[in-house]
Amino acid sequence: CPFAAHIRKVGPRMDIDNNQNTENQIMRAGIPYGPEVTDEENASSTAQLDRGLSFVAYQSSIEEGFIEQQYDWANDKDFPEKKKYTPGLDGVIGQTGSSQDRLVGGLIPGSPSQMKQIPQFVTPYGGEYFF
Repeated sequence: CPFAAHIRKVGPRMDIDNNQNTENQIMRAGIPYGPEVTDEENASSTAQLDRGLSFVAYQSSIEEGFIEQQYDWANDKDFPEKKKYTPGLDGVIGQTGSSQDRLVGGLIPGSPSQMKQIPQFVTPYGGEYFF
C-alpha cells in the first residue's frame, strides 16, 4: 500500500524504532452517526442531512498517542522519514491547516514519486479529552 495510506501513516511499524511504536500505540474506534444516505442525496451527490463518524481512542498518553499520530505523523508530508519517495499527507485524516494542496504520493502505479492532489475527506469540528 502507498506510504501515504492511513494505516501506514498512523501505524508505521517497521518504519520507526520499535520502542517508539510501543509508546505511540492507541486503541481506536469509529462510531458512525446519522441516517443512511438517501436515494435523493446519492443521485445529486449532495448531503442534505448531518452524519459523520465520532472518533474514540484509548491510550496511556495523549501526547505520545493521538497528538503525535495526528500532528507529527498524519499531517507531516515527509513521515515516515528516510523513504525513497516523499509519502505526502495521510490520505484520510491528513490536514494542511491552510489552503495548501493535499498531496499524496504512491497512488499512481509505476510512478511512486508522482504526487496526486486529493480532496479533504475528514473535516474535524472539535474534540474533547476525558481522563
